[in-house]
Amino acid sequence: MFDLPRIPTRTLNMTKPTDFLVDAWANGSKHNLISRYWYFLELHTLTCNQCKAQNFVSALEERFICQVNDDGVTPTLLKSELQNHFVPEQHVPTTCDKCGAKDKTMTKKMVRLPPLLRVYIQRSDMTGLKKLANPVVFPFDDLDFGPYTLGMSERAEIAGRLSGHASEGFAVTPRYKLCALVLHAGPSLHSGHYISFVRGDDNKWTRCDDTNIRTNCATDSSLQKAFGGERFTPVQLFYARVDREEEHRQIYGR
Repeated sequence: MFDLPRIPTRTLNMTKPTDFLVDAWANGSKHNLISRYWYFLELHTLTCNQCKAQNFVSALEERFICQVNDDGVTPTLLKSELQNHFVPEQHVPTTCDKCGAKDKTMTKKMVRLPPLLRVYIQRSDMTGLKKLANPVVFPFDDLDFGPYTLGMSERAEIAGRLSGHASEGFAVTPRYKLCALVLHAGPSLHSGHYISFVRGDDNKWTRCDDTNIRTNCATDSSLQKAFGGERFTPVQLFYARVDREEEHRQIYGR
């Protein structure tokens, strides 16, 4: 467990989204290695549809949940799930403090992009008993949060208000590359077998099946072909953020 440097709230303008986010990250709950490497931060902006007054809500999460289709056939597209998550909600029944109207629009933006990102593939139905075996399509090399991320200037401002590792994850590239995945075999989520694949720095995959470890055993295309049905269904995806030297120079000028 470690603490981020506290920033006195009295020095922040809580009507300004960047100051609000500095407070949400620095003065929020206790932080540890899990939050440092895995937690992403979202800004939810609620705008009154009558007087246009705004208020902000922060959401701190350690995983993105991808809900699988339940007809046994239709593929679930991770990129579509992301798009649906960030689509503005036009009519949120929340009372406006300024004019009293009960109709707001909520927009969501990704703000903190952690070094590692976990995608949990929700394969159970509402009862939690049935396994949903629909295929899931997801990118291996370019999971792009760019369209859903707060602007670089705002994120750089937040990073500038913070210090040390507290500023990590804000003024960074919004792109990710798949580095590991967990697959489940079996008709039920309460039985069966789990295996994992891990991608090395040389882009070669290692298969981990209990004590049976096989290196350089698969390619991106062969893994994609193996998915489907009850035999191998992805249940966890692990992405690593891609930091490009050119983008670093653009942000920091060096």
